[in-house]
Amino acid sequence: MDAYFDNGGNILNCSVRVRRDHSAVYTLSTTKGLKGRKATLLRDENPQASPARGKPECVGFILWREKAVGVFGQRRSVREVRRRWRRWRWRWRWGGVCGWLFGKNEYWRWAPEGKEFNFWYDSESGWKVTAMDHQRSAAARFLVPERPSLFSKESPSLHLTQAGLEDDEVFLILALVYCETKRQDALNMLYD
Repeated sequence: MDAYFDNGGNILNCSVRVRRDHSAVYTLSTTKGLKGRKATLLRDENPQASPARGKPECVGFILWREKAVGVFGQRRSVREVRRRWRRWRWRWRWGGVCGWLFGKNEYWRWAPEGKEFNFWYDSESGWKVTAMDHQRSAAARFLVPERPSLFSKESPSLHLTQAGLEDDEVFLILALVYCETKRQDALNMLYD
């Protein structure tokens, strides 16, 4: 699925639209309180098995204060579904070693018997997700443009491959939104 978020850089209140025919597949909406974000809901715009056809059905959510993620009514804490692996590595420049870089990989898995996905961020190509199976196939790519264009805003793009679409489409979208929101929050704290 090759899709884009239709609300510029705001990925918390937008529709996820397919590039082929620009139809909305999912809608993200976030409620806020006095202390910040409360919940982000992911609604399916085209529910197939729903008894109330035509109405968007909530298929996933993120509870920001409780640090929990839910998919199809099952709720788990972020600590249960995510583990981090941090490492130090050399930073190379012309003329030798310039210093150390701090690399961070995040591994997300919804169910203990399910697939595990490796998330990492690159400033040029955005978030890359790899399924940690025997083939290590690419599962998703998510790019939020950092540099604003002069005349128009670029929409964040989302590309899910067949490996990501099989069972974990909703979980991958929620995990990517969570990771990107936390990354933007960390950048905003850095510059405030």
